[in-house]
Formats: sequence, C-alpha cells, structure tokens
Amino acid sequence: MKRLLAILCVGAMLVTGCGSGGSKTSEPTEKPSQGNKYVEQDFYSVPDELLDEDEIQVTDLQTNAEGEPALYQYVVGSDDEDDTGCSIYEYTLNSAGDWQTKQYGRKALTKLVKKTMEGSVDSVELPYVSRGDDGNLYALMQVKLYDENTNPFEKQSGASEYYLLTIDENSNAVQKTKLQTKVEENGSETDYAKEYDVTEFHVTEDGTPMLVFNSSSAMWFDSVSGTRTNLCESVSDGAFSKRVGYGENEIVYYSMSKKKFGVLDSQTLSCTSEFGDDISEDNKKYEWYFDSDTTNWQMYAFNLSGLYRFSDFGQKTSATRLSADGNFDSLADDVIYDVLVGTNQELYLLVRRTNKSQIESETTYDSGVIKYVPANK
Repeated sequence: MKRLLAILCVGAMLVTGCGSGGSKTSEPTEKPSQGNKYVEQDFYSVPDELLDEDEIQVTDLQTNAEGEPALYQYVVGSDDEDDTGCSIYEYTLNSAGDWQTKQYGRKALTKLVKKTMEGSVDSVELPYVSRGDDGNLYALMQVKLYDENTNPFEKQSGASEYYLLTIDENSNAVQKTKLQTKVEENGSETDYAKEYDVTEFHVTEDGTPMLVFNSSSAMWFDSVSGTRTNLCESVSDGAFSKRVGYGENEIVYYSMSKKKFGVLDSQTLSCTSEFGDDISEDNKKYEWYFDSDTTNWQMYAFNLSGLYRFSDFGQKTSATRLSADGNFDSLADDVIYDVLVGTNQELYLLVRRTNKSQIESETTYDSGVIKYVPANK
C-alpha cells in the first residue's frame, strides 16, 4: 500500500512540482523538539527462508489481511516432491512475536507458470507481491521473452510482458490480466515493458494497478481488461524523492530540491498544497519512508530524525511530530528497508542491524524487524 517513485502525472500533463498555480503552503505549526519518547521493545530476526548469505531477499514490510506486520515471498521449488512448484509465502509477525507462515496459490501458480513457459519464453518471475490498498493480495508477473532477432542457437532475453495476478486467499485461485504497456504517439510506438524496467508496483483502494518504470514514467491500468488508463511520461527536474505515501485521494511526496512535502490530488495530480516548514532542514536531510493507515487514512512519515503524522490534506496540511529528538540515533549505522505503523502508533522497522564487537573488532549483521512503542502507552 505504498512505496512508489514519485514520478507521476496524467495523460500528457507534465508535473514539475508544487509551487505555482494557486497551491497553498502551510504555516509552521510545531517545534522540532515535540513528541513522545519511543522505546525499543524487541528485535525479531526474519525467518531463515528470507535470507541468502545473511542478505534479506524481501525488503517491503506490509500487512496481512488482519493488519499484522507481514513479509511476502515468491518461491520456486519449495517442495521436495516437485522442485518446479511455485508458491507465494506470507510470513506474519503475530502479537506473541512469532513468525507464522502461510502458503498461497501453489497449484494455480505452478500450472500458470508452466503453461506460460511454453513457447519463446526465457523466464517467468514474480518480482513484486503486494497487499493492495483494497486489502487484497496481488503479484506482478514478469515474462521475459527471447529476442527473435538473435541467432536461434544463441538465445538472448528480449522484451518483457507484465501481468497482474490477483490471488484469492480462500480458494487459492489466481486470476491473470495482461497489462498493456505499449504507447502510440505521433505515429510511433513505444513498449515500456521492452524499453524499461519496472521499479515499483502498487494497487490502489479501487483495485487499480500501477507500475513505475526506471524511465521516471508511471502507468495506471484497468484491472479487468489490462488497458492502460493513464500515463505519466516524466518529471524533468528530479524534484521528488524515491518514495511516496498515499492518502485516500492524495499522493504525498518529498521534494529534495524544494525541501518540502507536496500533496497531489490522486485523480487529477494537480498540486493542492506544500508543507514541511515546521520541520527543520537538519531533520529533513535523511531518506523519508511513508506508511498509510487505510482504515482512517492517517499518513505517517519516518526518517532518522523521527516519526511524523500528516492530516488535513489540501489547504493546511501540517506535520505532527510523534517522537522525541534523538529517538532513533542508534539506527545511524543500520540499513532501513521499510517502515510500518501499527494501530496504536507502535513503529515497526525492517532493517539490517549492524553489530560491532569492541572486543574482537568484528562487525556482524542481523536482518529483522525492530518494534518501537511510545513510552506513554
């Protein structure tokens, strides 16, 4: 329900950021020192199945259908009796601090992948498994085709095709929809799936799938027909950070060039406001991570300076600081992959933790989820 490159526009519209055309800038509303102290409650190492030589293979911290922290992984050959079987695994961190595992779609996915491999297909991958804003489970299937123009005895990968997979968690059925990524303009055709790589996959509250490419382009599709419904070709000045957050009808991003947060209407992608003057520049220098609570559309932003909550998108958006100064300084040597905020404002961070031994001068790493809770709750 999150995590897109903030390179977004509609049709031929070129979005170059907020700041003109009647956008509103909010007034400073709080001091950087405000907020509660967050206390580290526990560290939960990720299951060994998610590690490859101590490197975590899944970097999106999501939720399961019940709203608990969860990680999703696509696995081929996870059954001793069938090393070609395909499954999606859900690893849920329950209230007792244990990881519970569920398997989805094995029979349907195995059949689908094997059938897809027939013909001029090099490989089939599921690079993204995502819990949509609508609560359903989705995956993006990438089919890499052989380049038909190369020597048939020296086959090389060519174009890719992308399919939306909708996974029924009760019946384990899988529905496949091909996403139409070709664009015709001025008599020429560009296939974005052939020319570019997908860097982000997201499904909105109404079930609309969205792809972001490394060309700084974004596409929206009809979930039934796979027809492209909207296209953003580029944003020219690199004004956006790597991640965005989603409100019910808003997209929030951080502009590194302006050092402000911007709010875009998710339908028209017109700028509605800017905010962030109430956060010091020193606290805005770190990478931002966003999370949204789709039950009430509260949005949260986190970086090493603290945890913030956003509300009242539009005319007077402001940032409410939830954590105290210096609360997360101990994470400076760690790698933060993703952030999730719970129903009671508890904070979950998916990280690779750095452990430095002063005795042996040795550094080791642990991948897992850190849980922080407000000290006053």
